[in-house]
Amino acid sequence: MPESNALAVLRAALPRALEGDPSCAPVLALRALPGIAAALPATVPIRAEQGFKPLHDALRAEGVPVVDGIAADAPANAVRASRIVVLPPRSRDEGRALMARAVRDVAPGGLVAGAALNDEGARSAEKDLATLLPLAGQISKAHGRAFWTVPRPAVLPEATQELIARWLAADEPRRDAATGLWQRPGVFNEGRLDAGSALLIEPLPKDLRIGVETPNPLGSDVHWIPVGQLCAQASEDLRSRTTGLQIGDFTLTRYDGGYWLAHKDGEGMQVRQERLQTLVDELWKEF
Repeated sequence: MPESNALAVLRAALPRALEGDPSCAPVLALRALPGIAAALPATVPIRAEQGFKPLHDALRAEGVPVVDGIAADAPANAVRASRIVVLPPRSRDEGRALMARAVRDVAPGGLVAGAALNDEGARSAEKDLATLLPLAGQISKAHGRAFWTVPRPAVLPEATQELIARWLAADEPRRDAATGLWQRPGVFNEGRLDAGSALLIEPLPKDLRIGVETPNPLGSDVHWIPVGQLCAQASEDLRSRTTGLQIGDFTLTRYDGGYWLAHKDGEGMQVRQERLQTLVDELWKEF
């Protein structure tokens, strides 16, 4: 079956991109996809970053060393990769940030390669990388494009350094003033409630709120978010931090290994955890 991602064109391009580089230095792959190890020569080791858990787990199952890629800044004593491969997502901001990070972090004399499908922004990704560092080659195949740079100079031009800083900043998570939560640019319906979710929540109580933990230096706070706002920000991250529900004068919260149903006057009772978990799971299905 033909591959439905950029790996086919990447597999065709990498032998040309690595031509004349006899080293066996590892390749760092940003936004790596399962099967990427097969796109490299057998003698070339690979390190991968992938923050989407199903793909992260699939890479790990293939034996690829993989991290979540959330911490974008490598430790100061980390060895800089001499070859970095970027498989940019559809989000232009995130794709640019990945390209900027790759050019910033690749070792002097190293190269950056990228690959994407044509209908997922391949030409834009190629143009973005070429803006940061001149390209040494390009190949089109399997409805996609792969491209790679000339060796990185020891010192990048000042204008390039400024552009890298701007692209990285444009992809930074942003704190929502209304909820105190962090949002990521470029996600689906960023910062607003879509029409479908609005219809789903219409029958729910207007005062229904969901408690979400937000870490702080001293531990964590619980923010009680109206369901309408939560729909615009629904994600697995928020689901994992759901601590309870609030409707009118009643609040359900985690307590001593279980959950506690409390009234605003102070009276309360313990609720079996499995009952609340079923309720929370059913509610999240609506989103």
